[in-house]
Amino acid sequence: ARRMPAPPAPRVVIRPRGDPRGDPRPTQPRGGPRDRADLQRQCDDAFGAGVGSKRRRPECVLNLECTLEELFRGGRRDINYVRNVRAGTSGQMAQSNECISIDFKPGWKTGTKITFAGKGNEDAQTGEAADLVVVIKETPHKFLRRDGDDLVYEVPQISLRSALIGWKVEFVNVDGEKVRLSFDDPTAPGSARAVRGKGMPNQKTGRRGDLIVTVKTVKFPSHLNSKQKTLLREAFAPGAAA
Repeated sequence: ARRMPAPPAPRVVIRPRGDPRGDPRPTQPRGGPRDRADLQRQCDDAFGAGVGSKRRRPECVLNLECTLEELFRGGRRDINYVRNVRAGTSGQMAQSNECISIDFKPGWKTGTKITFAGKGNEDAQTGEAADLVVVIKETPHKFLRRDGDDLVYEVPQISLRSALIGWKVEFVNVDGEKVRLSFDDPTAPGSARAVRGKGMPNQKTGRRGDLIVTVKTVKFPSHLNSKQKTLLREAFAPGAAA
């Protein structure tokens, strides 16, 4: 019998929960493995396979984009998608509208995988359904960067004046609270200050990491007049307290 190629991976769209009119946004490129062998090789590459290893069920992978705020507080996401199912025993295929719900926990990270057994495409010959694997992908934040359970807020540049006499920074953290920090001592490039317990929650313990504020560079003036030079000589005279 002629071997029929497996259908492409599910075409998946995500809509806001409770809003069926939301604009669909494709989260996975169109197309998929050309046959089950290709799909199996993808699975082996991702999870490893060797001589004597147990045969793994094929997988259809969906990347689910989540904001840093969503991964901080957790929540539920409904996913509507279309998968290919076998229609009868002749190998003909039909499309089926499906919906799954994902309850994601606070602290989940990019790469977290949720497997829905038998929720992927069906094989045209055997009818065996692939697993649907949803992989969490964190969307970039405007000004916060995640480092494990810590959050990093990087100030790109401060002036030499601010670096010497002090400066302040204010922003809204991922939990919605406003952060206000004052730096009264001189600040060198690359300096960092940690605010304990203001980072992301650990997905196992719930304990929050730290919020780390860093300064990347200090901008030096391109020119100093004679008065400014005199003041600096007096301020930093040999033997003066540093």
